[in-house]
Amino acid sequence: MKKIKLTLIAITIVGGMGAAIAANAKEHQAARLDLYFLGGDGVFYPAGVEGVDYTCLTHFEGVCTYTYDPARRRYTPYNFGMYGPISIQQ
Repeated sequence: MKKIKLTLIAITIVGGMGAAIAANAKEHQAARLDLYFLGGDGVFYPAGVEGVDYTCLTHFEGVCTYTYDPARRRYTPYNFGMYGPISIQQ
């Protein structure tokens, strides 16, 4: 009985660690990717850093940011919502 209990605890711990790593994978990937937003004029512009330069307003439909795939020479949707620049007034 103790062996089964220890095995289940070990599986739970390993599963929890795997879930935590998977949940943060997209965040870490975004730090390495150049993200772009589509301007009203149909041109893609660098988005900046999420939470510093912009936020994705998730209660809107559409694509917030894109990544660029040089092999295909096209932009691919990355985050969904509406691009919202953060302006800091001084």
